[in-house]
Amino acid sequence: MKRNLSSKFFNKTAVSRSSVYAIFTSTVAINLAMSPTLAFTSDTSDGLEHSQAKQRLAQAQRRLAQTPTPNPSATAFTEQAAVRPKEWKFQNEQEWIVDTTGHDVAEMLGYAKYGKSESKFAAKDLDFKTKTVDLGANSYSFTYAYKGEAPAEYKFSLQDYAWSPKNYEPLAKQLIEKFKLAATAPSVMPDDFMKNMGQADFDSLFKENIRISEALSKDPLDPSLHEQAAMLQAVFNMLEICGLFSDTRAPLSRMSAHLSLAKALNNDKLGSVGQIANIALESMSCRDGVAMPMVEEALKQQFSPEEKSILRALKIRGTGNWRIYVEAEATPLEDNQYGLRFTQTRGIEETMNKLVRKHGSLPIQWFRILDSGPKSVQTGHVIQAGIVSAELRDFLKSYNKYKGTNRDDVQNLIPELNLSSTRCFIADSGAQPLTVLSWDDVAAFHSRHIANALSSEYLFNARMYGVEQLAKQTADRAKSLFGKMNIFPLVNARFNLEEAERDKMLTDFQNLLVAHPELVTSYNWTTIAGNVARTAPQSSVLQPELWFDPPMPMGTVFYYCPRLKNNKTDVATLTELKRLSPYMPMICLAWVEKKYGEHPTSDQYREAFGPLVEFDIHAMKYVVGGEVKNPDKYIALSEKLCAEDPTEYSILAAYCVMNKRPEQAAKYFEKMVAEDEDAVSVANNSDWLIRYRYDHGQKDKARELAQFAAEVYSHRGLHAQARLFEREGNLKAAEENYRKISARYNDDWVLAAFMLRNASKNATYATEGEKLASKVFPTGMKKVKLADFKQKPTQGLKITDDKQAMQDPSLKNNAVVVAVNGYAVENKKQAQLAADISTSPIVTYIVWDGSAFKEAKEETVNNNEIGFHYEAMSSALTLDAANQKKAVQSLTDLKDRMMKQAADLQKQNLPPEEMLKRLFQQNNIPQSMYQNLLQQKAGQSAAGGGAPAKKP
Repeated sequence: MKRNLSSKFFNKTAVSRSSVYAIFTSTVAINLAMSPTLAFTSDTSDGLEHSQAKQRLAQAQRRLAQTPTPNPSATAFTEQAAVRPKEWKFQNEQEWIVDTTGHDVAEMLGYAKYGKSESKFAAKDLDFKTKTVDLGANSYSFTYAYKGEAPAEYKFSLQDYAWSPKNYEPLAKQLIEKFKLAATAPSVMPDDFMKNMGQADFDSLFKENIRISEALSKDPLDPSLHEQAAMLQAVFNMLEICGLFSDTRAPLSRMSAHLSLAKALNNDKLGSVGQIANIALESMSCRDGVAMPMVEEALKQQFSPEEKSILRALKIRGTGNWRIYVEAEATPLEDNQYGLRFTQTRGIEETMNKLVRKHGSLPIQWFRILDSGPKSVQTGHVIQAGIVSAELRDFLKSYNKYKGTNRDDVQNLIPELNLSSTRCFIADSGAQPLTVLSWDDVAAFHSRHIANALSSEYLFNARMYGVEQLAKQTADRAKSLFGKMNIFPLVNARFNLEEAERDKMLTDFQNLLVAHPELVTSYNWTTIAGNVARTAPQSSVLQPELWFDPPMPMGTVFYYCPRLKNNKTDVATLTELKRLSPYMPMICLAWVEKKYGEHPTSDQYREAFGPLVEFDIHAMKYVVGGEVKNPDKYIALSEKLCAEDPTEYSILAAYCVMNKRPEQAAKYFEKMVAEDEDAVSVANNSDWLIRYRYDHGQKDKARELAQFAAEVYSHRGLHAQARLFEREGNLKAAEENYRKISARYNDDWVLAAFMLRNASKNATYATEGEKLASKVFPTGMKKVKLADFKQKPTQGLKITDDKQAMQDPSLKNNAVVVAVNGYAVENKKQAQLAADISTSPIVTYIVWDGSAFKEAKEETVNNNEIGFHYEAMSSALTLDAANQKKAVQSLTDLKDRMMKQAADLQKQNLPPEEMLKRLFQQNNIPQSMYQNLLQQKAGQSAAGGGAPAKKP
């Protein structure tokens, strides 16, 4: 072979095939008359292990899970979401955001008034309450009283977006006037402040934090200090890179509070630092459609080189366009944002090699950056396998730097990870009264990053490296060391747990949701709630729509989560979200599919993604996929994509196989071998090319590639060489490979298939093969033919992907595969074993297409692995029945309870609207539902239709 496929940076590695799990959801509607009407909607799909080439081709076509469209005549909500915990201090996420921002402003000005008096000022001296006046109108009121004085009120409706300083500056002005405070002249910012911000490390942030906090505690009415405080929080915010555990809501609230005070104290004006911090606030609130024009205007002004670099960092972060990076003028902050977006929009091998060449030994921030992008087994042995220890070292370093200590007993510091972010005014006697960045803020930052590292390491060992024992050791160590972290249930939910452990995890997760819903992001909440519905239907957890109501803070696309069922998915709404956040791929995809249907064209994808298609490989893939039914166009576009990312050659080659173009397939598989630096990917996709070389007079080259694939020691690499051994009659060598797979990956089906197809050659194979197969087919392998199927199936494999790449029209969405290679199948392992019994790459199916049973054939690309996604139909039916039973019982209980309450309320002769309102309050049903009911009632009255409402 002309090139060494083993990268000099990595060890040889192994891989297991991934499964794709979509979320099963069940929704329940209650009509206006309060009689329970059930409306169940399911959106389920289980992934089938299949060839990586077909899997990755399908990735270019797969769609976002479709969010159920709300029923206009009834409010849909999950049965758990009908009960808001009484322990919650706030009705929903938005009320919490509004409260913590306003509370911050009020506390800082309370300190300004009373902090230097003899009576001093403590947090308990301020009685501050937030009330949602009208959620639909985003109307709120703050009621506050200082030191037992008569309470005052500030009423407002949100403007622009939830974190906008416009919403809190009037409160600041009201308090400044109330307390007869006078702003001091803006102080001069130190010359090196923005340079220190551009360093983007905790050493520099901590240094500036001490200076600003001391100065602010002495002079809380200095607008310049508040601008600097907002800027410090902005950079702190930009350092957060921890996947699904990322949570920047607290820093955004701090930024908004400081900018509100800065403007209130300086006649609504902001200096250069405040302007940049304000742009950062807009951008990090997921409003890049607004923020990026502001960046463009700012870059035209007379800012310092450091300020311009920070503005470019914001632009790179907001647009994903790493090409605007100016290395010669870049601050480390710009370096980081460039690396982050390059990693997330390019291939992992290209990124890893580029960064290692540039930086050599990678600091912790670059570990986080690399962990945020695409994954591979090869790079995982450097990144995911080492990230937990790197995070712990960084946590210890931060503790010592912030506290001025020299401790090395990190295990005794784990309780610090349970600290939560604070507001600026803190009661810690060891800190400044006004502390811009508290130790609690820093500890919470590290808690989230350690949680993400634990999850990342486990998922790498379990799903990519595919070594169950190592994954179990990873999980056990995590539970032992970090089990008492308050957010550990979010980590534990990702582990493969035994039933008793799972029950404890669900209890811990539920307790976390009740005690601290603000610690859980919508991504984490919906992911775990969906997995609970899928794997433990008899369990119940609070549904996320109860807290995330509205689904995103007003005026933002912050942490847009398609799985939230209260999202609106009409074209008009998605168009507005796309205007606010035009560079967010999920929004682009949701918009294009809603506007143009399930199968947009390449041009329509280009319209959706805009400039992203010029530099984002993932957007390029969708453009290529838009021509999947036009082979010539698809191949031409894909060649350009492969020039950007050679890992795509295996996808293009597989496409050519499926479209009966073997010579082109061979050409692109050879390019894969020559140019793809991911050794594991090459090994996993080598089987077809090994066979092709062998059949075309290149037996030595076939053996060479097979040897390489086996040396990588991936599941499919070992499998590919074993297939060649079989073909050459070396059953002993083939058996050895299959036993290696069985031992390494705890996967017996390949060994069973090998023995069964060679049973006539070896009596031992027949006996052991049947024994192994019985683990997969407990009632035996049943031979079937088309005539055996008469009635609509209740068991089988329901196809769930869009099938654009499939050649046989019977293999379409919602079709049910009931047999593979003449064997009845009900689940994934059975389908895999049945497919692998034959040495032919052509797999035969018996499929129900919705009207009749038909036979279908499809060519597999590598290792006879089925190339489409499906769910086991029997498990889906069982799950659906369990969820329906649980939902019916819950609604029955709710109805009975509300009927009893209504009877008591009726004795008070209350108006119907007031009775309904009290019923909703007593049962913790979201206020938005009550408002919807009143709107619907008003609409019915205006239309003059409908029967008179019955009394409860």
